[in-house]
Amino acid sequence: MYKSDNKMEKYGDKTKLHPGMNFRIFRKILNKTQDELAAEMNVCKATVSNFERGYTYIKPNYLYYMYTTYGLNISWLMTGKGNIFSLEDGKPPADIVVNKKYLDLFEFMKIPDVEKAIMETLKKVKPIIEKEAEKKRKRRKEKE
Repeated sequence: MYKSDNKMEKYGDKTKLHPGMNFRIFRKILNKTQDELAAEMNVCKATVSNFERGYTYIKPNYLYYMYTTYGLNISWLMTGKGNIFSLEDGKPPADIVVNKKYLDLFEFMKIPDVEKAIMETLKKVKPIIEKEAEKKRKRRKEKE
């Protein structure tokens, strides 16, 4: 679901994030900034940002790089189902340093009641976040 204001799509009774949001989660687990990952992938920061926001598709060569370098489970990236990492145990390769805080949070989100509570809270704060983002955009325009 790309080029949409709605960053979540309903699948049955579960709300799943689109591949771009999953890509962002993966980047956060790797403890990398958009700038760091962009430099590593030899693209500009805007490319990584566009992937994450769902404005552009993640090209196969970048997916292959993430798979071979970090063990990214492409199926998880596209569907949100399964383990983030493609190894049999679902854990990152031993030589990859991850942000355990994000990885633990993601694992915690697999518990249906926890996922439901978090998603409901996010829905409640979405209007507040959108309002703040609009204020920020207006301030930027005023400065121009």
